[in-house]
Amino acid sequence: MERGFIQGKLEIKFLLLYILARAELPLDLDALTDVAMCDKGVSYFDFTSALAELVETDHVTLEDKTYSITEKGRKNGSATEDQLPYSVCLHCDQKLSEINERMHAARRVRSELTQQENGSWLIHLELDNDQDVNLFSLSLVSPLQEDAQQLIQRFRTDPQGFYHALSQI
Repeated sequence: MERGFIQGKLEIKFLLLYILARAELPLDLDALTDVAMCDKGVSYFDFTSALAELVETDHVTLEDKTYSITEKGRKNGSATEDQLPYSVCLHCDQKLSEINERMHAARRVRSELTQQENGSWLIHLELDNDQDVNLFSLSLVSPLQEDAQQLIQRFRTDPQGFYHALSQI
């Protein structure tokens, strides 16, 4: 096994607190794993064990399958940040920047599909700009669920193109 900069469960806890303190939104396990496994010294077993212990000690909360840092975790984490290697912090910051941007983009694009009493499908689409100002809200009715799902998929794939096409009408 290759050795990394992170050595042991305690340093993995420091790393997790560092990551969660910089995440702009709660992270699911996949996103947290993606960032934390940036160093060859972090094993998945030690990672999950350290994360569970941080939840048990109220440094981190787990709600709706997402993890957030608590005030206790933020306070203790800030005291231990200097224990982490600079290169590991830099790599984590880069990964978090990408994840934070994806999460913000996903929050700006919303869609909902609801079956109505008459059997048709109500499609609701919303798009916000970077400042969380709503650009548009659109509700449509489709007789077929498959057509409604395809419309939502096209919207989610290219929301700016969808908005541009609407603005040309």
